Amino acid sequence: MRSSGSTLKFALPSPISVLYQHYRAADSPVTRLRRARVLAEGIIRLLSVFSFADALARGAPENQIKGWLLACVHPTVGKWLRVLKESVGRVQAEMLFIPEVRDLLSNPDWVAAADRIVNARNEWAHENELSDDQAARALDRTTADLRVLAHGVLFLKRYQLGYARGIKKKGV
Repeated sequence: MRSSGSTLKFALPSPISVLYQHYRAADSPVTRLRRARVLAEGIIRLLSVFSFADALARGAPENQIKGWLLACVHPTVGKWLRVLKESVGRVQAEMLFIPEVRDLLSNPDWVAAADRIVNARNEWAHENELSDDQAARALDRTTADLRVLAHGVLFLKRYQLGYARGIKKKGV
């Protein structure tokens, strides 16, 4: 991810860029592995939120919306990925807020990398404590998938995405 590091750090929406900065600043393999998992989940979660909102705005069936909302009660990266895949499938490509997400989900390499991240995350969740050596080996396997996920969302730099903070009501 070195070639696009400055793009990931400065040009992508803050939920991803901040997570990327934390990932890069990790001072041990264990910390870097944990932060890699959080970065991957952040990418999937952000795309899921956009796609869920699109499907909701475009009239997705009520039972499906309820299922997606239930997935958000105790969210896992696997549930976020499922919501992403299902919600994108409910909206016509030309009506998506961020149409590139459909292309991303049509890319078998990106989907396979996301699936492997989910599976690895499930394995990590059940590990009590990894040694630096174990984490380094797991990180070797994860870095390539994280690179695919991160490079896949570089299109987000073309969007003016942000958030409002500290908004105060003026006057009466």
